[in-house]
Amino acid sequence: MKTRAYIADTSALRDDAAFNRSLTLVSAERVNKINRCKKKDDKIRSLAAGLLLEKALDDVGVGEREIRTDDNGKPYLANGAVFFNLSHSGDRVMCAVSDMEVGCDVQKIGEANPKIADRFFDPSERLLINAIADENEKTNMFYRLWTLKESYAKVLGTGLKTPLNSFSVTTWTDVNGFYFKEYDIEDGYKYAVCGKSPHFETCAVLTELLK
Repeated sequence: MKTRAYIADTSALRDDAAFNRSLTLVSAERVNKINRCKKKDDKIRSLAAGLLLEKALDDVGVGEREIRTDDNGKPYLANGAVFFNLSHSGDRVMCAVSDMEVGCDVQKIGEANPKIADRFFDPSERLLINAIADENEKTNMFYRLWTLKESYAKVLGTGLKTPLNSFSVTTWTDVNGFYFKEYDIEDGYKYAVCGKSPHFETCAVLTELLK
């Protein structure tokens, strides 16, 4: 099975009728998680993540969908049918599914944050960013590295036990036996997937959340 990435725009869920209708399409566990969110934007992103996961599991033929969390809080399917990971930023939500461990990350492109780079990036990554003169290209590289690093951290599922500055993703292909795939659809966001499998779908699946 090739690792597959799904991407969707969450903005349609800002409509209250669409939001409430979509609540009936996700699990009770997801509804409880949504209800625990304090802010409307967080509720929308959580619901969108649930909808995208349902879509992905439908596509790969997973029926039993009991979701548990490990000791580090990483969710997984109880029956081990497939591995999945979710991410969201701004008006985008992302899901990756695979038959091996997988992590994904989406980031809305804003301004490059030197403090984040100084704290969380490996020296080789900071050197790469600082060598770029054009500010737009520098920002692009910052977010490219950030999504790659987050996707790697998420596939490990170890949280802060693996400091983000303890590894470099500047090889672009693999880190410690994990492989990367980037999806650039030029929508103001950066997307990355990391997994144990080197086999990825060529393009992300762009999904409409509302039927």
